[in-house]
Amino acid sequence: PETWWVSPDGSSVAFANQKGFESEHSIQHIYDIGIAPLATQGTKVLASNVRSNGPLNLSWSPNGQALSYVSSGPLAQGDCFVLNVKTAETRNLTIGQHPSYNGSTLRAPLWTADSKSLYLITTNSVWRLSVESGKPVEIVTIRDRIIKDFVGANDGGQYFSDDHGRSLMVLTSDGLTRQEGIYRIDLVNGAYTKLIEHDRSYGDL
Repeated sequence: PETWWVSPDGSSVAFANQKGFESEHSIQHIYDIGIAPLATQGTKVLASNVRSNGPLNLSWSPNGQALSYVSSGPLAQGDCFVLNVKTAETRNLTIGQHPSYNGSTLRAPLWTADSKSLYLITTNSVWRLSVESGKPVEIVTIRDRIIKDFVGANDGGQYFSDDHGRSLMVLTSDGLTRQEGIYRIDLVNGAYTKLIEHDRSYGDL
């Protein structure tokens, strides 16, 4: 596999394999998503021909029941998908008109601790999507800043929070000065606070 992620309970590994181009006339890359139980041999493909100009990144829900990802590439719409690892059912949570959730990062969506919602970014905004209804809620727009990425938790599937989930942090870039910074975003009231901003790169946090 090109990329892989261990499930929260450590029993399985999800993986993504690049298959090549969607057609001989396209530069759209496609992937297969699969799962491999660690206690037994063998793998199972859960989804085929997923559009991503990669690498395709996945995130496990904290309850271990689903994977999420965002499509990317010239033929993709930046949609957010949730894949049930037991039934292999794939749901597009963003069927209607919506911003591209690619933003400037290829990170997979990040889950809330209860596995009921996902956080995603566009170029300068943070959004929350309900897994049940797909309803999008814009949390905040940071004007004059590009949101490059979330500050993720160590396990990669959830966002990092030092206040029991009330806020998260994002890595930003000033398009004029090129300074990079870290902003804290209050997920309840949408307020944001600049924590740091300097003439340096913070890379992937």
